[in-house]
Amino acid sequence: MVDIVQSKEAPFSPIKLADKIYSFVHQPPDPIEKRKGANIILLMGGNQHEASARKAYELWKEDSTRVIITTTKAGKFSPENSTQISEADDYYNILMNLRNSDTQVASNIQVIHTPISENTIQELKNFPEILSEHGISINKVLLVDIPVHQKRAYLNALKLKPNVEFVNCPNDSSFDTSNPDNQLRLVQEVERYTVYKDMETPLIPMDIMRACAQLRRYLSNIGKYSKERHNPRSLYETNVPERFYKHGEKRHVSDLSGSNS
Repeated sequence: MVDIVQSKEAPFSPIKLADKIYSFVHQPPDPIEKRKGANIILLMGGNQHEASARKAYELWKEDSTRVIITTTKAGKFSPENSTQISEADDYYNILMNLRNSDTQVASNIQVIHTPISENTIQELKNFPEILSEHGISINKVLLVDIPVHQKRAYLNALKLKPNVEFVNCPNDSSFDTSNPDNQLRLVQEVERYTVYKDMETPLIPMDIMRACAQLRRYLSNIGKYSKERHNPRSLYETNVPERFYKHGEKRHVSDLSGSNS
């Protein structure tokens, strides 16, 4: 007599789905030794100004000859206070406060803050020209971003500036995958890999695609995700400002939704 054991489906867990997606979109920091010879710290825009500015400041303290540059004005994920002050100016203020309160450092910090960029592509295209206007050449760039966006920023950098060496230096903040707002951001990150043709797109494994579709359905059910407000394809179907896509052109959109989403 053979006992028949029915397999049980694993219980649904949005946190496990978020963990899986985060493992894909997260770009770990490069080894410290790769920072040697870098003379530029590129501070990318994002929603964690304090953490990113502190990371940039720590990298500057390693070598005070480095120049920090930030060009971000505002973007899709800008903090709410960016309507009153640009991200570049906010970064500058934080960096100056860090420098002024640091009694262990004698060197002056050089921060170039020119708020003209509204997305990752513009930031990466604009910063070399601005440095050139200040008479600064690029040896190597330390790329500082929030952990959940570091990989996309890095892949964009490799495509747009293939002759520049970039070193990954994400800020040191943690990412709580149990937070529905963070789960939403993870879904948005994966969706953007499939939509933006101005990005170097990695091969997205099917298990990541499925996890994204499942997590999106869950977020939809709890009222966190709306296709009209959050899916990048809505950029081509609604009145969204031109700044959120390149040249206003419509592009092919890969369907990430799954049959039941």
